[in-house]
Amino acid sequence: MTKVTDNSVNKHPKLFISYSQTDDRHGDWVVALAERLLEDGVDVIMDRWDLKYGHEMFVFMEQMVTDQSVDKVLIVCDSLYKKKADARIGGVGNEVELMVNCIANDTTQEKFFALACEKNEQGSGCIPNYLKSRFYIDFSDPQDFELNYDRLAHFVYGREFHKKPPRGQIPERFRDGDNNPQAAIKGLSSKKPLSERASKSAQQTPVSDVLNLIYANAKKFKVQRGWLAGSVSDGEVSAEPEAVVIESDKRYSDVALVSSCFEQSEILLERILNGLALLDSASYGIKDYLKAISAAFNANSCTYIENMQGFHTSKRGEVSARQINTLREDYSELFGQDLALLFNAPGTILKNNSAYMPLIFNASANGGQQTGLLLNGIDKAVKIDASFQVVLSSLFEKTNGFVDSPTADEIRIHVYDNFKAIYNFVSDEMYERRYALFNQQLSSVDVHYEPIIQFSCSGKSFNIIGFEALARVNGLVPGWLFNAAELWGLRFQTQLDIYILKTALTKYLKLLVKNKRRSFNKLMLLSVNLYSSTILRAGYREELYKILEELKFPGHKLVLELSEKGVIRAGDNEDETLKAFIKAKEELKEKRVKIAIDDFGAGYSSLLRVQKIMPDFVKVDREVLLHQPNFAAEMIAQLVSSKDASHNRLFRVIVEGLDSEVEENISLSTLVNDLEVDFIQGHALAMASDEVPDRLDKAKHREIMQKLGW
Repeated sequence: MTKVTDNSVNKHPKLFISYSQTDDRHGDWVVALAERLLEDGVDVIMDRWDLKYGHEMFVFMEQMVTDQSVDKVLIVCDSLYKKKADARIGGVGNEVELMVNCIANDTTQEKFFALACEKNEQGSGCIPNYLKSRFYIDFSDPQDFELNYDRLAHFVYGREFHKKPPRGQIPERFRDGDNNPQAAIKGLSSKKPLSERASKSAQQTPVSDVLNLIYANAKKFKVQRGWLAGSVSDGEVSAEPEAVVIESDKRYSDVALVSSCFEQSEILLERILNGLALLDSASYGIKDYLKAISAAFNANSCTYIENMQGFHTSKRGEVSARQINTLREDYSELFGQDLALLFNAPGTILKNNSAYMPLIFNASANGGQQTGLLLNGIDKAVKIDASFQVVLSSLFEKTNGFVDSPTADEIRIHVYDNFKAIYNFVSDEMYERRYALFNQQLSSVDVHYEPIIQFSCSGKSFNIIGFEALARVNGLVPGWLFNAAELWGLRFQTQLDIYILKTALTKYLKLLVKNKRRSFNKLMLLSVNLYSSTILRAGYREELYKILEELKFPGHKLVLELSEKGVIRAGDNEDETLKAFIKAKEELKEKRVKIAIDDFGAGYSSLLRVQKIMPDFVKVDREVLLHQPNFAAEMIAQLVSSKDASHNRLFRVIVEGLDSEVEENISLSTLVNDLEVDFIQGHALAMASDEVPDRLDKAKHREIMQKLGW
């Protein structure tokens, strides 16, 4: 590379580097890259050099957004970074939370950019979801390092790596006012032949860009009742469309989807599900699914192609991504015009055409192969809607490649969720159907209780003082339910919170009666999680007070756990959010309900911000203990030492998630004897269960005593 010198620029660009502490090798690679940039005059900011002991980690990370002198933010992506970013885990998750809104509002789209130093199984860069639609620099091949470093340096300095050629003069043939076809032909003869230019591989348009285009123009779409809804041509007798019962007095085909451009897709889904129901079988095979799909399209047949790469045409041979532009002509020539080819070649352009329709399948369901469907005999007049691909790919995905037999409602849920995730809007009717299905899912949720242990160093004693209520379905964490609530928004989240609260309190009281400990003086603290946005809703608080009154549950025995990431949201509206939360907290205080800030250290970790909220408890996140034990110890010491003018602690500290893995980094003795933590919970002390014991068993008691050296 040609070295960039100070003489060629007006100032040293400032670059913030975000990366994951994957291992020493990866860390050394990032440091070497940063040192190279420093040598080339770039003012690099990274934690290795700029984050000192005693500094607030979040304030350091926040400068990538708040510091106006930071010109660009380089995001170094590998498989671990992608995993942490997508799941919002640890320091990477904190940085992602900060960047997401800024990226969405980055009109120039040049401040935040990614570098991929590792590829996934499909051969694409390990890029997290929030950056998936953006171009990135591929550093995965060490042989191309110098070339890609040159690209990186040019971009950081705001220089063009591929400089646009200067614009030429208007050709003479176009300056002449007279239309001279011969001159035009002569002028074109010097250009490269069309076939030669077409042979050059053009960069494919990502499907996400097409979907964004559809979304941006959604208001222009006209909803018309098409072939699936049973429309007929003039002069024909109207046949009654096949009824799909949603309610006792309403048929699916009668639902007016005025606000949606997905009516045909929803009817297609119901026709497929009806076709499967008519088979009257407890399980389905691939032939059953193909039969139902073929019937839904009124096609002559539907063929499943397990490996598109091995499927040959008459002219081009093996199907590949580079043949996308010619596939329609090839297959039309081979099979005739009355067919639709649906396949999953990544990155294709959606074609709204009755003879050719691309479909994106999840290749992971079929061992990474490109699979396809061949529908033969579809009427030429049929208009294929681009959103059909969501229905069919969701069906393929949910059935694990047309192998499994999920219920009709499970398929509907998967289709609806994909529509919401891809388009970010759905019809009112689809929204209400999904909400009804969500409430059905809630009925399967149970609650288990994890004991919270209080420790006293002076008395060398410990005992159970309360429980955290944890949602479970068949003994497992229902992550899919929380994902659905977060995907569909506030109404779903509030309904989930109300259901878990009422279930947790009702079951807790029943267990106390069962254990003959129903009297209020024997009640222990019960901690219940909820979304931070929920507590700001007056309707939720009213429902909470109603439940407490109905169950005669004393408010001072209830602790509401709120995620720090939701309560203390940095940005332009931070002060307004804090004011609204503090107002809600004061109202709850009148009912003596306690507040805990959950996941401290996983979100916007700032002691000053927590002191503004003044919760009753602060819960330290397990991920910080596991991955950053030294930082966790310093943070806990700060929390424990926070006192008011009377030298009383501002809040109580609860360490959660203590298990054998965490104890390898920070021991129980360190937490209790050295850091003076009041409350601890986790598998190392007591497992969550279907019971609410009032004491630890003797064996566990002796084990803990030995760990503490008491």
